[in-house]
Amino acid sequence: MKKAYRVKKNDEIETIIRHGDKVRSPYFSCYKKPNEAIGHFRFAVSTPKACGKAHARNRLKRRVRAIVREADIREDYDIFVIVNKKAADIDFQTMRADLMKLLEKHQLTGVKVC
Repeated sequence: MKKAYRVKKNDEIETIIRHGDKVRSPYFSCYKKPNEAIGHFRFAVSTPKACGKAHARNRLKRRVRAIVREADIREDYDIFVIVNKKAADIDFQTMRADLMKLLEKHQLTGVKVC
């Protein structure tokens, strides 16, 4: 994922959490906040230490990024996904179905990003 599509600063992530809408599932918590100034979506993912050691957390983050990269995300939102501890025990297909359901519930899918 290109750097322009990442939310890296802690204060920006806190703003998404404080002022954004939240949707939860057994495996993920997803926040969204409108951002019309940039012209494309931005994304951040977090995995707590309860998900396992560093290599396990990095694997979960890579999987979530791959799912978001394949999805048709609307262009005017900042998105923050927190991976829950239960997600470490599921396979990729289940993870994809659950995360896509959350993105659809948030009404974030449907417009193709170039």
